[in-house]
Amino acid sequence: MKKPSEKSSNFELLVENAVDFAEASIRQLETEPKYSVINFYTAVELFLKARLVDEHWSLAVSNLQKATRQDFDEADFQSIGLEEAKHRIKNTLPDGESLTEGEFKAYDALRKRRNKAVHFYHPEYLGGHQPEVAVEQFLAWRYLYRRLTTTWLDSFKGVGDRIDELNKRILGYEKYFDAVFEDFRKRLEETKGKKKSDKPLSPIGFCVSCERQAVEIRGRRHAKHVFSGVCQVCDEDQILITLPCKECSNEVAVSPWKKIPCTNCNCISEYDPNSLEVDSGAPPLEESWGHCHLCDAGPSPSVMPFGLDSGEHALLCVNCFQFQKEGRLDVCGWCGAMVTGEVGTDRNPGCVWCAHAFEEEAGQELSCSYKLPSIADWRKRKEYEMFRNMPIWKDF
Repeated sequence: MKKPSEKSSNFELLVENAVDFAEASIRQLETEPKYSVINFYTAVELFLKARLVDEHWSLAVSNLQKATRQDFDEADFQSIGLEEAKHRIKNTLPDGESLTEGEFKAYDALRKRRNKAVHFYHPEYLGGHQPEVAVEQFLAWRYLYRRLTTTWLDSFKGVGDRIDELNKRILGYEKYFDAVFEDFRKRLEETKGKKKSDKPLSPIGFCVSCERQAVEIRGRRHAKHVFSGVCQVCDEDQILITLPCKECSNEVAVSPWKKIPCTNCNCISEYDPNSLEVDSGAPPLEESWGHCHLCDAGPSPSVMPFGLDSGEHALLCVNCFQFQKEGRLDVCGWCGAMVTGEVGTDRNPGCVWCAHAFEEEAGQELSCSYKLPSIADWRKRKEYEMFRNMPIWKDF
């Protein structure tokens, strides 16, 4: 075997392999789902290892004490798995490159599916779960693509065209969301048919990730009407806000982006941001409200400080529902506004609210409108900051 002559050769080989496995997985999804599962997870693992190798070759080796460069060059070593890759990325790469909880969860779902395909495969297993496989790959790729084209752009720009082509093809997987959602909807209807008359159904929220009404309450209640939820289509963890239904008083999930029918009476109530402070039942804190840098929707502050059941305090934007435990608002030194987000950006030296003031004073057209951004734009802003390790809005 010819040994690599340059430091970057092993990295380049890993990247080429990762792209090859990803391309094979896409081709095989419809006809050979078993191999699609195996190859897609292999591609994800190789991308993570490649970033580590770009830092130093030994970071991809499981047993560092016995690692030698010769063995590595000859591929005669045991490489790290997903869990080890997660820890080494956190402990050895620059700040801001650690895998987020949501990202690792998406990659780990691929790992578990791959293990089933390798160790317990039978012909009917993956054939009946093809939509779920596609959704898992779609969501994991969304995390990975954002990372490859932002935080890790310098490392992977050499294969940027192939990565962009992969992205275009994987975006087509979104059609499978409907099949998974339809299965969830049928199960919900069956539950509704069996429900006891004195026990209304739990509210079902709107998912900001896959844009389906499939978020069920899972885990803790943070405060009255404020819950942790999980989407039953894409498995995304997110906040779920409820308010009393105007017709039957049953708890109904609300969303700033979609009108949601009550699961009990099917009445559709339009969400009013002004009602959340009044109806939430959460004790307000002795703090001023702040401006939200993620949605920047409106001339009035929208970030509400309030108390949780646990005794902690939190922030909740009544416009976009972004939630943060133990959150703190910053004071802009230029305009004195209470704000979330970075104070001092490329756009202006102050905060998100200063941008409005500067433009209004100059008589310019406002680049930030006084309305809620599209859910796609809002999600891009959130992902942008997530991959730069911004501590403003944390997982809950």
